[in-house]
Amino acid sequence: MAESQEAPQPPRAPSLERRPRFTPLQRWGLPLLALAPLLALTGLLGVTSQRVTATEGPLTLEVEHPNRARKGVTATLTVTVRNAGPAPLADVVLELERGYLESFEEADVEPAPDAATQDAFRFELGELEAGASRVVSAVLTADRYWRRPGTARVEAAGVPPLSLGFATFTFP
Repeated sequence: MAESQEAPQPPRAPSLERRPRFTPLQRWGLPLLALAPLLALTGLLGVTSQRVTATEGPLTLEVEHPNRARKGVTATLTVTVRNAGPAPLADVVLELERGYLESFEEADVEPAPDAATQDAFRFELGELEAGASRVVSAVLTADRYWRRPGTARVEAAGVPPLSLGFATFTFP
């Protein structure tokens, strides 16, 4: 090559306006990714409890259950059976849905159930004096995501049975 000839140069790059371009899925995904830490900081993804109550005649059933749970975090389920009537109630039996309790990794129930059927754990509470109450509690550790419904049912001699539904939603 002669000294008078210059080496060929590549063409000059065109001037382009540089800006990010997102697909429709990315436009939805980015705000959702930013929303998760914000919800966590405000406590909206934390463990919360809810209390539901039902009354039939002299019998009152109250369930305080984890409304929202987190995988691997323990929460408490408390079931209270109360005699709000003026006379004692005989043969009081509480049943907790077996599928609900078994859907948790661990469920330490106190007191232990007296019997187990295919559908429920049975607690023989015996006679319940007027104004008295009995409590069954469980410490639950969630291991599966999504919603798990449960039912508590109480019956006593001479009183219509009483049922109460509740549910727990487990977040990752």
